[in-house]
Amino acid sequence: MANISQQSLSESDVAFIRVIDDLIAVLVEKKVISIEDLPKPAREKYAARHKLRFQIQGIAELVADSEDDEDDA
Repeated sequence: MANISQQSLSESDVAFIRVIDDLIAVLVEKKVISIEDLPKPAREKYAARHKLRFQIQGIAELVADSEDDEDDA
């Protein structure tokens, strides 16, 4: 039972991290906070994660574009 609860909590943590990531992006975009308001370690982690998300998103868009091109053929 403890393992199931721990696994559920870990899965919830991963999902919640995404929520916090999106929240920071919205607050910065709306100029509610500046990224410089965050401590340096937090800024570095956010920047690394932000870069990874855009790389993954770019790959996903390339795949989608490629699949669209195949559908048109």
